[in-house]
Amino acid sequence: TSQGMLIETAIYAGVGVTGLFVLGQSAASVPMIAAGLFLAVGFGFAWSGQFNLVVTRVWRQSPAAATGVAQTGLWIGGMLGPLLFGYIATTVSFDVAFYVGGGFMTLTPGCLLLARRMLIARGDG
Repeated sequence: TSQGMLIETAIYAGVGVTGLFVLGQSAASVPMIAAGLFLAVGFGFAWSGQFNLVVTRVWRQSPAAATGVAQTGLWIGGMLGPLLFGYIATTVSFDVAFYVGGGFMTLTPGCLLLARRMLIARGDG
């Protein structure tokens, strides 16, 4: 069901965020950096693909329009995120930049679970 897939998507996003927090450790060793990159990239990118699948299943009558709206938000975040990261990294520190990025991304699983509640209330599933 779409509701179950949203929970899986939230888990993927949460694991990706965990990878960013591992990368944010200033005393990170090479194995920690490798693990952090694996989690951040592997799961961090996996959630957005599954999110698109959920969007197309929920809005079957207009999947192109629905994914267009969803992708607009994702691309705006994809554009502004690196700019904000770079600004913070150059003006404050890389550690703080990773923590701020991870903090913003921590909102993702919560937003996905909120979307699940909204789908349940609407009767979609």
